Order: sequence, then structure tokens, then C-alpha cells
Amino acid sequence: MTFLGEDEGYAARIPGFRGLIATGATAMEALAELETALADGIQFIAKRGELPWQE
Repeated sequence: MTFLGEDEGYAARIPGFRGLIATGATAMEALAELETALADGIQFIAKRGELPWQE
């Protein structure tokens, strides 16, 4: 979690998920957005058949 400044709020990311970043006015908003972004990202990857843990 990174505080970007009074006017910009917070940014959250998950190490290992390159390009997955979410922002919000508060830390809790940023985390909620990150949860949604992660779910959407996994769904997108699954549709492409690229889940790394599948054999």
C-alpha cells in the first residue's frame, strides 16, 4: 500500500501480479478495488487458458 498524497489517495498492488494496481481515496477503498481487479484478472487469464497452476 502506498500513500500517494492528500489529493490522490492510496495505491495498492500485489507483488507477482505485474500490472495489477488499484487506487482509492482511502486505504480500504484501494484494497476493495484491488480485490475486484484481482478477481477480474484471474477470470481474464482463465478464459485465455493461462492459469499457471493448471497442469
